[in-house]
Amino acid sequence: MRAVDKFIVWDWNGTLQDDLPISLAVVNQNMRTLGRPPVDADTYRDCFDVPISRMYKNLGVSDNELSRFLDRMQDEYLRIYDDMVASAGFKKGAVEAIDFASAHGVSHVVLSNHLKDAVLKDLTRLKKLEAFRDVLAWPDQKTQFSHSKGIFLASYMMQHSLSGKNGMIVGDTEEEVRISRSLGLVSVAVMDGYSSRAVLEKAKPDYLIEDLTELKPILRQRGFAA
Repeated sequence: MRAVDKFIVWDWNGTLQDDLPISLAVVNQNMRTLGRPPVDADTYRDCFDVPISRMYKNLGVSDNELSRFLDRMQDEYLRIYDDMVASAGFKKGAVEAIDFASAHGVSHVVLSNHLKDAVLKDLTRLKKLEAFRDVLAWPDQKTQFSHSKGIFLASYMMQHSLSGKNGMIVGDTEEEVRISRSLGLVSVAVMDGYSSRAVLEKAKPDYLIEDLTELKPILRQRGFAA
């Protein structure tokens, strides 16, 4: 990858992969295990955060409960999620946006808080692995969330002599907006993922869109496509 190349950094869960209903179902199973009522999608999206312990705290789970049950809940989350994710496809407009950018010479990288092998497995299942130069994600559950995923991207950009002015990050949480500011990338926040409109508006991305069908004009405006 050359420094002059345009590149898009994509969040995975909730941005490219349509897995919010699966995550909500697994989280509600964990809430029931704790003797708490299930939450609806709007509440979940208002409370979503990483690391996952912050999300459960936002949902009212106590520090004591987290200290006793978090490891078990994370194990259960990954086990059930992995069983259900085979039914998840790409988000609306995702394939079209990837193909449109690729046709204009743009490179693609996944940046995720998920496990790397799981993302690679899903990209292979969805027949889109070849569209991505790299997947930056966690190697295993033991290291997951041990630092900001922005560190993955900063290291990658330094290794490949990439300038933020040639890059764009597309995600569905405030984390991607923060990363964009620290590395000088254009930020696009998508409102049909894990975070609510209110959360994303507060983060103040460069662009706030309903879904990925609205991305093409932004790519043209920012010089990623003719």
